[in-house]
Amino acid sequence: MGTIELLEKEFTDVPITEINSLGELSKLILEKYSKISEFKPELTDQEYLEKERIKIISLKHRFIAIANEVTQKKYIIDADNKEIISNLFGYFMNTETELNKKKWLWIYGGLGVGKTDMIRAFLKLKAESKPTFEYTYSHVNHIIRAIQNKEKTDSNYINIPCLFLDDVGTESKEQSYYGERKNAIDRILQERYDLRHHPKFLTIVTTNNTLSQFEQFEHYDKRTIDRIRESYNFIHLKGKNKRNLK
Repeated sequence: MGTIELLEKEFTDVPITEINSLGELSKLILEKYSKISEFKPELTDQEYLEKERIKIISLKHRFIAIANEVTQKKYIIDADNKEIISNLFGYFMNTETELNKKKWLWIYGGLGVGKTDMIRAFLKLKAESKPTFEYTYSHVNHIIRAIQNKEKTDSNYINIPCLFLDDVGTESKEQSYYGERKNAIDRILQERYDLRHHPKFLTIVTTNNTLSQFEQFEHYDKRTIDRIRESYNFIHLKGKNKRNLK
């Protein structure tokens, strides 16, 4: 099987041994085609489309290779996440997607369905393909602890260009208050709302709770809920708990 045929093969059908080599192969191809204009500045339409097609195929295989590294096992793409992964790929790689690219990402679903690993893999892929892209991963309990210990303030998180807030909603009511009894996560979400139209800023949230459940939380302001509803793409990731799968 030739290189292109191998890259075009459905990644759900490629064995784990091939995925690892494909990850390295696709990385080399991406490096080659990112420099193609240096060797041939003017491309025909057909050559440009071919270049983009190979780049997209390679990026998809890089995502699988990175996801394998993140999960430390074979990353599973199935009926529950395949369409979501396809749309998130378009969102992060700026290709075709059903998601609104002007809105941020709010991923919710049950325990262990793969929300965090999926987003971490996409962020790593984005950073690899665009070296100027930087992101910060923060579990909400780590944020609360840092603020309570006066190591950081909520302002440290408000102005981060790309902020990935993991497990929002798992912080307890008592734990989330500080100073004048304000909820730190609630305030971060509210303040970042004002940055939603700036292309430099991106907020990604993963949570086990629906927005309706957040409306019942006393430590989240109703104004925050309204702002969340306005500024995010809502993605429901379904499926079984994958944490115990080998």
